[in-house]
Order: sequence, then structure tokens, then C-alpha cells
Amino acid sequence: MISADGLCFRYPEQASNTPDILQEITFHIQKGEYIAIVGGNGSGKSTLVKLIDGLLFPTSGLLTVNGISVTGAANLAELRKQIGLIFQFPEDQIVASTVEEDVAFGLENYGVPTVEMRARVRKILEGFDLWDLRGRTTTMLSGGQTQRLALAGVLAIGSDCLIFDEATSMLDPAARKNLMGVMKGLNTEGKTILHVTHSMEEAYQADRVFVLKHGQLVFDGTPFDLFNQHNISSWNLEYPEIIRYCQIFKQLGLRLPENPRSTHELVPYLAEQLRPVRVKKAVSKRKATEPVIEVSGLAYTYLAGTLKAVPALYQVDVEIPGETGYGFVGKTGSGKSTVLQHLNGLFNPQQGMVRIGNHDLTKPYQLADVVRTAGLVMQNPESHFFEFYVGDEIAFGPRNIGYEGRLVDRVSWAMGLVGLDFFEFRDKPVHTLSGGQKRKVALASVLAMKPEILVLDEPTAGLDPIARQEILNKFTGLVDTGLTLVVSSHNLVDIVTLSANMTIMDAGRSTASGRTKDVLWDKNMLLNHGIEPLPISRLGHELGKVMEVEFNPIGEISDLLAQVEGAGHD
Repeated sequence: MISADGLCFRYPEQASNTPDILQEITFHIQKGEYIAIVGGNGSGKSTLVKLIDGLLFPTSGLLTVNGISVTGAANLAELRKQIGLIFQFPEDQIVASTVEEDVAFGLENYGVPTVEMRARVRKILEGFDLWDLRGRTTTMLSGGQTQRLALAGVLAIGSDCLIFDEATSMLDPAARKNLMGVMKGLNTEGKTILHVTHSMEEAYQADRVFVLKHGQLVFDGTPFDLFNQHNISSWNLEYPEIIRYCQIFKQLGLRLPENPRSTHELVPYLAEQLRPVRVKKAVSKRKATEPVIEVSGLAYTYLAGTLKAVPALYQVDVEIPGETGYGFVGKTGSGKSTVLQHLNGLFNPQQGMVRIGNHDLTKPYQLADVVRTAGLVMQNPESHFFEFYVGDEIAFGPRNIGYEGRLVDRVSWAMGLVGLDFFEFRDKPVHTLSGGQKRKVALASVLAMKPEILVLDEPTAGLDPIARQEILNKFTGLVDTGLTLVVSSHNLVDIVTLSANMTIMDAGRSTASGRTKDVLWDKNMLLNHGIEPLPISRLGHELGKVMEVEFNPIGEISDLLAQVEGAGHD
């Protein structure tokens, strides 16, 4: 269905001494295949799928889709009927003012009869849990709802090949699981699926995996062949969690099944070879500190007092201690991002109280003073950008809050924190960066102001596995130096890593708070809130049931290993 031979691409504005974004790529994809495309940030993944969809044209080499040559605008209309692309940033493909109109837009352009169009729109909206929001203004959706809308608009058209460019990155775990089920179902029906992802768990479910590095195709094979290699970290990849668990258990001398796909398959083997040990209840060694952020009775409505009013928060009560990490989790649309935008003064509380450090937001305040105290990195990194070049963008914040030191030193320091080489990236146009690189720039632009409180909304979305781990390590180090970190994420591993305490948001309310590992160990409460438990927690619960023991909360594999012994492990 798709064939590339010596495919190359470079942007016109690239410096002449820089390599092509894509270099001599050759592959053949058969109709009905399910292919995962993985690789580090800036490796060329998004560029490749934009070429396949005809958003870009090859600099050299050949590319055909169902026999259609992707060379210029003449073939675009026919090409677009063959390919459906869901962008990395879904708001880039929302074109209508309401949810229902946006899904109908593509069908109208293809001349689908009105009766059929209405039926297809309703079916797809119900399938993505958007029917009740059909009249809502598209700009009033949460990040996850926007992603689901973008998916719905493309799937309604019914193309033979569907490309998902990190389409799961902003979805909560339950919604991500549902979408993966949709993708598998479409593939079973004969659709060709190309899935760009940084999730190795998702790549593990594909028939075939492409690995890109610095614009070159360095691997083309099955997931089993990929994850049986020992050099994948050099490609900025990591092993899926189930394989990492197996590697650790095998090092302890345990016998395990070959190529397991889920933690459930490990339970009978582990129960047979391990035995529980008595462990004292964990006690936090960190001293309790006074809250640096207090939120009480917070309520907020977008477009309040208009016919388009959308209530987002009803009752939020949170106390966040200083010099530690604090997490927010919840389904898409639960109100997490709206809460976070109150925590650095972007939003004024319409009802209730918000205090950030010494700033009471129910009283008149200077936004610049609040921003010096609390810096916010928003969900979409492009929401941050004001400048054309990377270096100027990162300097923008310190310059505007009156930083009097050597600006170049502050910019270089911030870029180093997020893993961007100062000399390589300072003069690059921001719009030429990959999604993950843009996220790093957004992080650096806030870190450059050295706030006392750092508020992060989905900070690792769009980062490759190695970059993600490096960023997590940097944030952990900053907390150890006295920074207060507030993070909202659908990635529960990030929440466990970065936060000591957390709050669950549901339908605009703070419904549960406590120690992070305690909250995430309560699987029934998580499921009741539409949150999928951590894989290691599921393994702990299943293993405890078979072994007839109640483990202490398990949020990391080290928590499980501390409570069992056997087969060389003690």
C-alpha cells in the first residue's frame, strides 16, 4: 500500500551544513499491516507521516500510496481519501466551532448525503463519549476531549490507512486503553495502521516496528526482535514494563514464561517461586512542612454568564506542602488543567480561595509577582512561544521579569537542565523542532525564571523514553534542592516518581487526597474514578490474592521485591 525508495526530506529554511531530516529511507508496507513508528525526539517520525499524508513533499527519492505518487499538489485530493492523519497536537486539526460540526466537516466536503452523515456523526461521537458535548464550543474542551474529537473527525471519513501521530499522548490510561482497542479493531477490519508513539507498551502490540534515528531507518522488524536486542537505549528507547519486570525477575533466578504480554501471565510463576516476608508499614521520613499553596472551595466556569457557559470546577480543596512534589490525576475533562492555571495566577478564583506563597488571589495582585513565585508549563508547549528562535524564547521570561544577571548564562543553564545543547539549539527556529523538543523548550523557558514553585501540566507527554527519564531525574533533583513541584499527568509512573502526595480530580471536584502510593494502591477507588491502576500495582494485587497475603502499597517494583523472598532473592 505504501512504498518508499531512497526517501529524503529537508526544510527550505535549514542551514546548508545541516543533514536532511530524513535520509535515504526505504520500506514497503502491505495493506492491513499494523506498524509502530518509534525513535527519539527529532528523529523524523512526524516528518515521515506528514510526507505519507501529503502535507510535505519529498526532497528526493520515491514515495507512493496505493500507486499514487506523492510528488506535488496534483494528486492530493485522491491521496487524502486514502490516508487519515491524527496530529500530534489535535487542536491543529479542529476547524469548526462546535463538536458536532467538526466531525461533520470532512463528510460534508466529500459530499456524504445528509441522512447518512448525521447517522455517522452520532455513531462516532457516541463511540468517543462526546455525544453529550456535541453542541459545545471546540475551544472549551479539555486537552483529552480535543484529542478524542480530532480522532472522531478522521475516523468518520473511513480512510483505508490511518496514521496516529502520538494520538494517545494526552489521554488518560482508560481512554488510551479504549483507543488502542479501537485501533486494533480497525486493523482487524482491514485498515492499515501507522502508529507513531513513545510508549513501548503500545509499540509492543504492533505487528511490525520502524525505528528512526537521526532521520535514518535503523530497524524494521517485529516487536519481539526489537526488544530482544541489547542496544535499544542508543536509539532513545526503553523496554516495555512487562519486559523490564521479567529482566529483573530473571536476574533473581526466577523461571518465567516466554515473551509474556501482561503481568497476569507472570502471577502463577511468581507465586510458585516466591514467598512473602513480614514488612513493617512504611513511614514517611520527610518532615511535614507548612502548605505553600492552599485551595479552598474553588469553583470556576468558562464563559460564565453567557449561553456558552461551561462549568469546569465545582469544589476543589487542596493543601500543597512546600519543598516536595504533589500530583494531580483524573480522567480527561476532570478539571486538572483548570486547577493548575489557578496556581500561578492565570485564572482568578470565581468562588473560593487560592493562596500561592504570600499571594492571596482573592485580593488584588500583580501577575508578574505571582509568576516569579510559581511558573506554569502548560499542556501544549506551543501555548508558551513568543519568539522565533529557541535562545530568544528561553530568554523571554527572565528578561520580562527584570533579571539583571548574564542572560546567556541563565539560558544555557535552563537548556542544560532539559537536555538541549546550547550551541546546537540556540539559533534554531522554534517551529522547526519536533514535538518533544518544543516541550523541552517550554520547560526551559519557565525554569529560566527560577520560580520557587514549578507547576507542570503533562510535562513528559511527547518525550522519548530516554528524554522522559532524564527530565524526571532533573525534576527529582530540583525537589531535593527545595523546589516545590506540582504536576498533573496521565502517566501514573510520573506521579509516583515526582510526588509524595496527590489528589484525584473527578468531574470538577477533588475527591480523594493522600500519600501517593496509598492512593494509587487503592485499585477499587481508582477504577471507580475511571483510572487504570499501575501495572506493578495490578501485579501486586493479583500476586497477593494467590499468595493469600495483603502487601503494603506497591507503586514501584522495588516495593514488591522488598516484601518477597525466594529463588536467590532476599
